[in-house]
Amino acid sequence: MRGVLMLIGLFWITVVGAQILNPVQICVLPSQVNESSGLELLPNGHYLTHNDGGWAREIYEFDATCNLVRTVYLDSINQVDIEDISIDDSGNVYVGDFGNNNTLHGRTDLVIYKIDSLSFATKDTIIPEFIHFSYSDQTDFSPPPSERIYDCEAMVHHGDSLYLFSKNDATATNTYTRVYALSDQPGTYVAQLRDSLNTGGRINAASYNHSLGQLIMSANDLLWKSEGFTAPNWFSGLNTQYVIPDVRKYEGALLLGDGRMLLSTDTQGSATGELYEMLEGINFVREKDVSGNSLYPNPFVNELTVEVEEGTDYVQIMNGVGQTVFKTEIHQSKMLIAPNLVPGVYHLSIWRNGKLLESFKLVKS
Repeated sequence: MRGVLMLIGLFWITVVGAQILNPVQICVLPSQVNESSGLELLPNGHYLTHNDGGWAREIYEFDATCNLVRTVYLDSINQVDIEDISIDDSGNVYVGDFGNNNTLHGRTDLVIYKIDSLSFATKDTIIPEFIHFSYSDQTDFSPPPSERIYDCEAMVHHGDSLYLFSKNDATATNTYTRVYALSDQPGTYVAQLRDSLNTGGRINAASYNHSLGQLIMSANDLLWKSEGFTAPNWFSGLNTQYVIPDVRKYEGALLLGDGRMLLSTDTQGSATGELYEMLEGINFVREKDVSGNSLYPNPFVNELTVEVEEGTDYVQIMNGVGQTVFKTEIHQSKMLIAPNLVPGVYHLSIWRNGKLLESFKLVKS
């Protein structure tokens, strides 16, 4: 692993790379979803996604096994290229109609559709509010190929703002993503340029987890995780690059509270999309590793032995939708625990000083 320290403006940016992530398929998405281009988590543990492009007016809610729960239809919109979805802390939903590659970066009708939490919870057909915007540094709306830097496929919500992460289509060697900020209230705005990072790829999905204070961005065969930053300077902390050997068109990203990273695929209409899990430091059945953390037996029936590094605060177990089903403080380096779980696959995570040290895939027989 190699670290690089760069000074950008007034902020030191630390880049660490590259590490390996291996995707594991969770399930096949509902048959209606063949171009999944966004991914979000609802408070009830269900997921949201939508198809890519100009014909995508539906938002699909599905459960942890990819069974379709309901479909929400966006009415009275003239969508051009819907690319991402985000949810704020109040449950309001934002759908980004800001894809700009098919129009050669010349759109003047960029818009984000806002759905209030009550409407989303109670209605299946919704007329959203509109957040219109333009980019603060774009003056040419017929740019030559070398200046096509105003495509966008990734959006997150933080505080009272929406942040857009550009997809640079200019040249194969210009792989900077640019971060723009605008208000989350309906109206017309100029999105302000706030930060940038050379990602080595074209960003097509992003997710921010408030509890972890971490951001992930996907670029098909690459994934970036940023942490230790202060928004809107998203890249002012530690930025870690991961390589995904199993290359697919990943266009939906979701960072869960236990550190797990989910990506959904856009098959461009050739097949139904899929949901994958990519967990940093994923460990299956093993007795011991170099970190000093281990658990056994795995799979287990009733009791499980957990060995952890000195100074560990607690371990927690989460189910497939990120809900905590067991948590215990650690008072010694080796403990016998007996979590009352139904048979299935879980994730046990080890925490110290508020930081995730390691996660294991855990099987209850």
